[in-house]
Amino acid sequence: MTGEKGSDVNLAVHFQNDSWLNFYDRAVVVSNDSDLAEAMRLVTHQHRKRIGLVTPGNTKPSRQILGHADIARHVRKNGLRNSHLPNPIPERMSGSPKAGKQHSACGGFGLPSSFAPAPQPGLARLSIQ
Repeated sequence: MTGEKGSDVNLAVHFQNDSWLNFYDRAVVVSNDSDLAEAMRLVTHQHRKRIGLVTPGNTKPSRQILGHADIARHVRKNGLRNSHLPNPIPERMSGSPKAGKQHSACGGFGLPSSFAPAPQPGLARLSIQ
């Protein structure tokens, strides 16, 4: 987490709410914050969602959240840095995705393709033109 006040609470609330609304069937949580354990427990046990856990930095994953993840991976600082979009995002990036093609951020974290996002009807998608 970024250290912003309430960011863990905001993430937990949206994570749970999106599960209730059935906006996803698999999620990837990039955190090592044990404050997310209860939200992860509710999502896995009450909503039967699969959760991948990616822990950043050089620390071991929190046992509280690790117990609610279907799969866990560790990302090194360099891997996390390389997966960020540039700031600001240019209007046209070389090699940008073509319209209609699905791309997954999972590959950069070593997660299996089963954690790639499934298209959801009615959800907005970011399109880079």
